[in-house]
Amino acid sequence: MSFDPKNVPQIKLNNGQLIPQLGLGVYKLEASSAADLVSTAIDAGYRRIDTAALYLNEAEVGQGVRQSSVPREEIYVTTKIWHDHHGYDSALKAIDESLARLDIDYVDMLLIHWPAPAQDKFVEAWSAFQHAVEIGKVRGIGVSNFHS
Repeated sequence: MSFDPKNVPQIKLNNGQLIPQLGLGVYKLEASSAADLVSTAIDAGYRRIDTAALYLNEAEVGQGVRQSSVPREEIYVTTKIWHDHHGYDSALKAIDESLARLDIDYVDMLLIHWPAPAQDKFVEAWSAFQHAVEIGKVRGIGVSNFHS
């Protein structure tokens, strides 16, 4: 089964990026099957893949992106940095590690996975994320699991 990705609704973000409303999340996806599943999903029409360092399958997700028949620039890749990498320098290191595992030049969206307010370092991580955007490693930034 496949579908035309042009028919998937998109949301325009405040930075101008268009993000497909339909995506594949790979939480709890076994690393051993991740590459084939991601590649198959992309070839079937998915254009948004959501992973995280915590999921321990970034390398396989990146492999799936590369082995698909779709050019990288047509695939919206999101990853997340866990709260043990809050802080400016630690976040920059985590970004580089995720890019290396994914084996891609940039991610389309980078999220702070959890706020961890007791550490009080997510603002520093956010500054590192902004720097990563400025130097082209990341296209968009955001937060996940934050509450108002």
